[in-house]
Amino acid sequence: MMPLTAAELTDLVHRFYPRNVYTTDARYESQAEAVELRAFRKAAQEDSSAWTTLLQRIRQELPECSLWELPFLIYDPCRCVRVSLAGSPVGAPEQKAVVLLASILAPVHHIYASWQQVENHRVIKQQLWHPPLPPEYQTLETRLNSLAQSVLGTSTLPNEVLFTPVSDVQVGNLDLGHAQLIHCLFTDRLW
Repeated sequence: MMPLTAAELTDLVHRFYPRNVYTTDARYESQAEAVELRAFRKAAQEDSSAWTTLLQRIRQELPECSLWELPFLIYDPCRCVRVSLAGSPVGAPEQKAVVLLASILAPVHHIYASWQQVENHRVIKQQLWHPPLPPEYQTLETRLNSLAQSVLGTSTLPNEVLFTPVSDVQVGNLDLGHAQLIHCLFTDRLW
């Protein structure tokens, strides 16, 4: 499969996001693009067999890691799982995870690293890294990338494509002019 270009992905995104219309605008929900995006999310929610297989494989092959599947499909065109590094389980004061996002709009996934310091159940500091990830995250990144490719048939995008501006759509809490392909294909909630 040839890698998707920024232009091809921008054209694809315009099939699912109304141009120059805020989500708070009364017209937004009736726009053909918004209707199409809702239909894609609903279909993905009804067919989760490949995603379920991926989660099972992650649990089998990475038993030392904690998984936290997030219900992004309710709001976003992607599935999401946070996989904690061994020794950094969910609920620990210092949480290190590799996050896998799988788009339902295109056969692509994105993997990034997350570090959080937590006190009294609140995140007080956090940092994200997009590829290349810091060395301590790279082994888990490689394993998740391989699993996503083999189970979902997806591939990654280079950063210069992921961070291409799509200035004429609103995504999540991002105003017009602030969305990038990463937000449109996956989510604006990266943590």
